[in-house]
Order: sequence, then C-alpha cells, then structure tokens
Amino acid sequence: MKCSKCGRENKTDETFCASCGSRISSGTVSPEGTSQKFSGGVKKTAVVQPIGFDRNFCEVFIGRGSNCDIVINDDGVSTKHSRIFVENDEIFIEDLRSLNGTYVNGRRISSRTKIGLTSKVFLGNFPLDMRNPAISSIFAKYGTIAFSDSGVLSFRVNPNWSGKLFYFAMVIFLFLPWLTIKGGTESITFSALDFAFNKFPNKDVLSGKLDYGPLHTMFLSIFILVLIGLFLNFFKMRIAAKFNWTNIVSLIIFILTLVYMYIVSSVDTYIGGTGSFAHNFSAFMFIFICFISIFEGVIEYYINANTY
Repeated sequence: MKCSKCGRENKTDETFCASCGSRISSGTVSPEGTSQKFSGGVKKTAVVQPIGFDRNFCEVFIGRGSNCDIVINDDGVSTKHSRIFVENDEIFIEDLRSLNGTYVNGRRISSRTKIGLTSKVFLGNFPLDMRNPAISSIFAKYGTIAFSDSGVLSFRVNPNWSGKLFYFAMVIFLFLPWLTIKGGTESITFSALDFAFNKFPNKDVLSGKLDYGPLHTMFLSIFILVLIGLFLNFFKMRIAAKFNWTNIVSLIIFILTLVYMYIVSSVDTYIGGTGSFAHNFSAFMFIFICFISIFEGVIEYYINANTY
C-alpha cells in the first residue's frame, strides 16, 4: 500500500508507513475516544487499560508495553510512547522517541509540554483519555480541579484548616474597635466596619448618612477581600506547592492596611495638639494575622509533610 504522504510502498497489512510513520490504513475515532481500524476486513478495537499504579506517584508511562502504567493496545502506539510527570508543581507530558509522535492540542511536541485536564492529547492518531485514573490522580493531587464521576469538572475541597482560621479571625477583628479619636475630654472609637459602611459609632450623637471618603473605599475593599479570601480557603486553589491564591489576597489586604496606618499617622501628625488618633489592639492584631496568612501556603506545606 502506498503512503499518501511520502509515496513509499508498504505492505498491504501495514497500518503506518515504515518511512514517515503516517497512518496508511483507513480508520475512525469513536466519540468515546476509542480508535477503530479496519484492516483485511477484521475490526480491531484499541483498548486503554490501566495496570496497577500507586496514586502517590508523580509519573505515568503510557504505551503498548505491558510494563506501562497505561497500556494502549493500538498498532500506532509505541511500546513506551510517552510520559506524564510532575516537575516544580506543574504537570508535563513528553514524547519518548515514539515513531508516530505525541500531539498536544493539535501540535506534535518535541520537548516536554505543560498540560491540563482539558488538553487534547493524541498518541499518534490515538486520543488519550485524560479521565483515566492514572492520569486524573495526578491532577487530583497537584491540580486545582478534577473530574467528577460523571465526567464534569469540579473544584476540589481544601481540607486544610490554618487559612480558614486566619480569615475567620480577620473577620472577627473587623467588628472590633480599630481607631480611637480623642479631643479634649471626649473620645470616639471606630471599628473597621464603621468606615466600610459609613456608619457613626454613636447614633445618639450623630445620625444620618456619612461619607468617610478614601477610608470608606479602603475599608470596604478590605472587607470584600476578606470575604473572598475566606471563601477561597474552602477550595484547593494552589498556584504552587507553597503558594495559593489566598496568599495573594492576603498580600493585597496587608498592603491596604499599611496604607491606612500611614494615612492615619499622617493626619495625626498634621492636627497636632487639637486632638489625637490612636490605634487599638485589634487593628495591630489584624495586620499581624494578615501578614502571617501571606505565608499560609508554606505553613500548610510543612504541616502536611510536603503533601499539600
């Protein structure tokens, strides 16, 4: 049979060209991702079969050989075709010098290539099922999302507790006194939420709508970010083994709080002897916990013996 790509004559029962590796027999791919070829009137079905593998491993070998983690019974797949592995907390695939190559999202790869659960991976002309247990277990451990039993992508619940405790404490401190303004014999104490929602602490003294201007915008942003951070802590949203999205949220809150401290200190210096501003203990505790939560990913990493 003549190859349509390079013109080489091959045996009639050959599936792939011995020269260029192109498929020379007719074939289709079923919706389930099973390659079906017709040669000599006999229907052959390629079977993807996972053999025994350790879910703690960070490496999966794929090929036609019986010693691979995923055994694919297809003539176009080499004995040891490709490898999926984890490096620097990222998931890659590499071709192991196979005859027909490994393709990711339509492009033949020549070096290791980063992949995700939604990547389209072909070993030659055979589509790799990314929901295979040997592959999905790697994404379940190192990815932020995983396939459910029905094949739908779903976020993974974060079982770690320290990040949740940090943000619960930050929410509580938002309700406590932050700033005390003294003038003469009188003093008024404000909480962070007073500024966030333009409220005056004592309704008997002053009622009606207030506007704290930049302080209102700043504390409303802090309040919203704290709620977002608390919500994100219930899901596994890792960026790297020691870093996650809540660490970024904590860093932003920390910077905003420092800006607030600077503004209040500047105003206190400006007004001189007519009054004074004093921060309460809860304000300092909030910024301390916020600072610690920036490194929450590192804390969780070592608490969980490097398995996070």
